[in-house]
Amino acid sequence: MDKANLIQDCLNAKAQAMQESVARGNASDDIKSASGKIYTELKRILNINQGGNNKCAFIRDTITPLVTEDTHVYKKLEAEIFG
Repeated sequence: MDKANLIQDCLNAKAQAMQESVARGNASDDIKSASGKIYTELKRILNINQGGNNKCAFIRDTITPLVTEDTHVYKKLEAEIFG
C-alpha cells in the first residue's frame, strides 16, 4: 500500500516530538530523547500493527530494510562514514 501521502504527517510528528524533547531540556539535535514518541506516532500514522515491540526493534526490523543503496539516506550515511 502506497503511503507517500503520509510523508508530511510523519515529518510533522517527528518535528513535534523534537519540540517536546527540547521543552524537556534536551538538546535540539537529541533525536534519541524523542525517539519513543516518534516511534509511537509513526506506527499510528502509518497504521503499522506489527513493526516491532519497541523503538529499537522498529528501526531494525521495519525501517532499516528500506534503506537501500539507491536511497538518499544510504548515500548520505555512506558519505558520512566513508567520506
